[in-house]
Amino acid sequence: MTSTSWVQSAHLVRSAGFGGSGARADAVVRQGAPAWVQQSLRADSGDDPGSTATPVPAFEARPRVSAAGPTSGQ
Repeated sequence: MTSTSWVQSAHLVRSAGFGGSGARADAVVRQGAPAWVQQSLRADSGDDPGSTATPVPAFEARPRVSAAGPTSGQ
């Protein structure tokens, strides 16, 4: 039988985009979700050549829209 915490951990790693393997879910259960997420976010980018090879995206500024609709001149 699978524990509720393991199922929730598997959901976390799948939803967060870390790749939902059983080993990762086990790690979340062992470490606790907050500690696992912090460790995952501090990972060395040198371990992922794709992260250093991918250019940072440039986003265009979008006009602000109020609840009443677009401001004048837009």
